Parts: sequence; structure tokens; C-alpha cells
Amino acid sequence: MKNVVLDDEVYRQVQDLWARSCPHYGALRERYRGLPGLDGAHLPEGSPAWPEVGGRLTEQEKRLLDMTPSAESAKVARLSNKIRFTTVAYRRRGNYAKDDTAVKACFDNGGDTEVRYGLVQSIFKHALYPGGAEDIFVQCEWLDPYNGMIVNSNGIREVLRNRASVFNGEHRVIRLLDCAPYNVALLTQDPNDAGCSRFAVVDRAARVGDTY
Repeated sequence: MKNVVLDDEVYRQVQDLWARSCPHYGALRERYRGLPGLDGAHLPEGSPAWPEVGGRLTEQEKRLLDMTPSAESAKVARLSNKIRFTTVAYRRRGNYAKDDTAVKACFDNGGDTEVRYGLVQSIFKHALYPGGAEDIFVQCEWLDPYNGMIVNSNGIREVLRNRASVFNGEHRVIRLLDCAPYNVALLTQDPNDAGCSRFAVVDRAARVGDTY
């Protein structure tokens, strides 16, 4: 593990994810959301920046407000202590298998579930507050459905690299626990072209309409 400081946008997304997984933190952020100068309650760090609005802060609230952008980066992480994931850069150095570098996740899209596949760019562990609960997060490059299709005429999912995709802005980070509990493989359509950006997806649970 290596100590790192998350950049502002990644840290904001991590805060969003913590707000969903920790009801106490989510309620606290909602309490301050919209106050002047607080940028929608996406504060960087430190309780002194948070005014005590509507009564004194509880000890638990004070701990939650001590969250910082400090994290521990990793090259490898395991889900349920057995499913291994690693970053693309680490795999390229000859470590681990190619299908350890891709994750599958489901996102809510206006009430519909949208399946996405992502290439793992970084892995890090972040704490709710110093000494508090920790979670493992992955930062991904998400791939778009090729030509807008879920599957091609052969029933195979195809995806395309698109760095301009909204998912690579608003959803760069996801909790590893929110990913499918198995590995998927992304097979390049042209193995002889290192720059090929189109992939076939080998996903043992993928059928039209499936989630995991």
C-alpha cells in the first residue's frame, strides 16, 4: 500500500459513494447541502469548515466530518477474499491475468438498469474517517456499448473505448463491493492491433436483461 491524496473530483465521488453506503454520513451531508458557499456539501476536509447549523454536532457527526482525501493505493485487491482484481498498468508489467483488470457494474439510468464494463485504472482504500470503517474503491475507464447495441447479431456483447463518455466523468469511481462478484474478460477484436478500442465481452452471467 502507498499513501496518496485523492484529487478533488475523485474525492467528491468517493464522498457521494460513502453517502449512499453510510446512512449517518449521507444524512449529515444532506443536512448541509445547499448552504451558501458549501458547494452542495462537497467539502474537502476538516470539521471546522462545517458550521453547526440547527444545533450542536454530536460526537459521531464530528468524527464523520473528519473525513479526509487521504487514501492507500494498491495494485491488487480481492473481493470476498477470493476474486482478484488488478490495475491495467500492473497487469501490463506481466503480473496476473488479463481478465483480472475488468469489472462489471450496474447503474441506475432513469429507473432502468444499465450494465457497464470498466478497465481498472487504480485501486485504493479509503476510510470514512481516521480510524473508522474502510472501503475499497476502483477508478475505471468505462466502455460504451458498441454502436449502441447491448449484444450483436451473434448474441455477444461488444463495447468500445470512449474517453469522452459521461461515465468517465461522473462515475469514474465505484466501490469494489458494488461490482459483479466475478471477473469478466474483454477480448480485443483485433489482437494484432495494440490500439484496437473495440472489445468482445466474455461475461458468464450476461444475457439481455440480466444484471449480475
